Amino acid sequence: MDEKLSQLILRVESENPPTRADIEQCYLDEVDETLARLANARELENGTAYSALEGHLDELRHDLRESVHSITRETMWRIIMKLRDGSDIREEDWKLIRLWVVGDAEAYVREESHYPLWIQELDCLSAEIKLLRSAPIEADTFEALHALLTDARGVARSTAIFLMDRERVQHFEKSIQDDFDTEARNMLADILVRLYESPTI
Repeated sequence: MDEKLSQLILRVESENPPTRADIEQCYLDEVDETLARLANARELENGTAYSALEGHLDELRHDLRESVHSITRETMWRIIMKLRDGSDIREEDWKLIRLWVVGDAEAYVREESHYPLWIQELDCLSAEIKLLRSAPIEADTFEALHALLTDARGVARSTAIFLMDRERVQHFEKSIQDDFDTEARNMLADILVRLYESPTI
């Protein structure tokens, strides 16, 4: 596609604004391209295809996050000014702040259902590694341990991503429940300004 969704949305205030139909079509195009790439990787079943798929998914994830920021930029700037001048922050303001700061993590933690299975798999891998501890010290044993460690690395990475996102959400919730004084308001405003000024890809 010629233009990313976030870039298209940013043109709303320009001399050549996109229509709602343009934005909706761009979104559908990005979804369709992702489905096609998933099917292509599944069909080819090789490392190169899946590596290219991973790169595409990373780009699209970033573009969707930037799209959320693009849609809500004007409202967010008003919230930043409220934080700076001590004005009351309403519930709908907090919803948007949460969306900007931890919305991606919150959505992932809410949707992810494999965490218990990952823990079970790590327990099983630990048991298999323990059995290898008493196996004869031979080349085959080294290769078997290598294979188990490869599996464990993949599961550990997925588990780490999930837990770090969950911890991000918990830290954010705690930070806004504690004494929300002037310093805390300015710190949150600084975070939001950095997100506000971040360039789209």
